[in-house]
Amino acid sequence: MAHGSSSARIYDTIELTLGSTTGRRCRIQGLGDASLHYGWIKEYANGSIVVEVKSKKPLKNGDFFFFEVSAPTNLLTFVGFVTKVTEQAITFKISSEIEERKLTTESRLKVMPFTGLLTGGIHTPEIRIIEISEEGFGFETLDPCMDNKFTGAILNSQQGSIATQVKIMHLRTDRETGDRRGGVKIKDMDRISKARWMRLFVE
Repeated sequence: MAHGSSSARIYDTIELTLGSTTGRRCRIQGLGDASLHYGWIKEYANGSIVVEVKSKKPLKNGDFFFFEVSAPTNLLTFVGFVTKVTEQAITFKISSEIEERKLTTESRLKVMPFTGLLTGGIHTPEIRIIEISEEGFGFETLDPCMDNKFTGAILNSQQGSIATQVKIMHLRTDRETGDRRGGVKIKDMDRISKARWMRLFVE
């Protein structure tokens, strides 16, 4: 009886962890063809997970995939198969045990986009923040002169203005849209900005 109770608690913990992955990044690999896909978790309920998938290859009902889901503090891995496909998202039924592993990279959270400015360069390009992590953020920009020499950012978040010192880690051009995308590491921010930043993960 004690063993069964312990197993139930472990399962409940994993259920709670899966429930906290809404908006989090996931990596999906086809078990039949080893194809790689990426996406964002939209919802988890009753053993099924709904994902906004970014992929040029269509996913079909019945196809099996191996998942790596970045929860806030750990990595969840499992196997699931497609049960529903729409233009907005794909629903997968989890069909294996769910294992927990240590995160090797920061867990990223998709957010309602908000604007900001990069500072410390020869001009102040506008950016659009689309994802965040505890120590950085991802952005898009239409500025054709963007480079990686900016040292600061002012973000117009839903929680108020956030001023931070940054380092641009990478820049690339989206082949489909022509927009430039980048990733930023946060180096420092004041106490008020830090509090506003952390509230973004809650609200």
